[in-house]
Amino acid sequence: MVAPGGASNILALGGASSGSFDVSKVVDTATAGMTDEYAGFTGFEKTGSSIWTLTGTSSSAMPLTVNDGTLLVNGSTASSSLTTVNAGETLGGGGTVGNTLVNGGTLSPGNSIGTLTVAGDLVFTSASTYMVEVSPANSDFTYVTGTATLGGATVQARFAPGSYVEKRYTILTAGGGVNGSFSGPVNTNLPANFKSALATDGNNAYLDLALDYKPPQYGNGLNRNQQNVAATLENFFSNTGGIPLSFGALTPRGLSQASGEIATGASQAAFNAQTLFLNALTDPFTTGAQGAAPPPPSSQAMGYAATPHESRLRDAFASLSVKAPPLSAPVFEPRWRTFGSGYGGSAATPRSGAMTRPVMFTAAWAARPTRLRRAHRSALRSAAAAPRSA
Repeated sequence: MVAPGGASNILALGGASSGSFDVSKVVDTATAGMTDEYAGFTGFEKTGSSIWTLTGTSSSAMPLTVNDGTLLVNGSTASSSLTTVNAGETLGGGGTVGNTLVNGGTLSPGNSIGTLTVAGDLVFTSASTYMVEVSPANSDFTYVTGTATLGGATVQARFAPGSYVEKRYTILTAGGGVNGSFSGPVNTNLPANFKSALATDGNNAYLDLALDYKPPQYGNGLNRNQQNVAATLENFFSNTGGIPLSFGALTPRGLSQASGEIATGASQAAFNAQTLFLNALTDPFTTGAQGAAPPPPSSQAMGYAATPHESRLRDAFASLSVKAPPLSAPVFEPRWRTFGSGYGGSAATPRSGAMTRPVMFTAAWAARPTRLRRAHRSALRSAAAAPRSA
């Protein structure tokens, strides 16, 4: 059995190294046969910068005080007459404590995200801090069987990595009712577009989030499309109660990308350009150039397929001479003809619902090569040069 010695009758856990202690070994009165119990102490104290974890279930009524460092209660000290957390120190864990006074210190329920139970009343002073960790699906939580007096304490919320965020988190519930309120604004590590607020009702305290893209963080504000996208996202978050976390980090440029305008505009411009190009390429009324002012075609065929002179059927047969045609001087034959058509256009998509799109303009230049039919031209030239019978 361990009993107090000297002038001190305080059982202290301290030092610079972390450790664990089983509070079931602490008793108020020593009895015969005790071997490794701690008896006869009038107080239980956490000192030093270390982190101590309490396990087991205590039956002692002696007060518990956190004077330095961090104390994690994963067992039960509900029998303690009063647990006090002084300035600069921290009480946490996922177990049960008795009546608790946070006197300028920090209450941080859970070991990561978890629940701390106060079997009795909980009181915060105005200089105290309530620290909660939040995940996409849950948050730290304190359940008080008695009354909770919030006293204007500051809430600090730290959001764990995740892809989703909820609109409201319940961070404290008191079966005997909630008195007062926490103070704000809440300190969080969320993107700047999320605004945090605190709320209470008769038995609960809440951490509320709102999505807000309004200035001053964006200087001159947002253009119309960006405003419409922002309003849509804000309404979605407000109505559904959740949104992917990445939307809270959108800048004005990100809002433009989220609108889909860039992708749809590029696709529409590509289709318009393709249509204009094909129209220019297949225009039946565009004639090619053979020097200056070529003679018009005698049919409605495409300009580059028409010939300067159309011959009758007999002219083709007349070219079939019985002897070789006389030699003539070489004549330059242009085999390729190049001409161009300028084309362009604009398109405007009218406003639809909450989205608008700007006027688009598509312009390009097309050059269309045309190869003359060599055999046909040769036949015509031969027909013109051959002698004809009367």
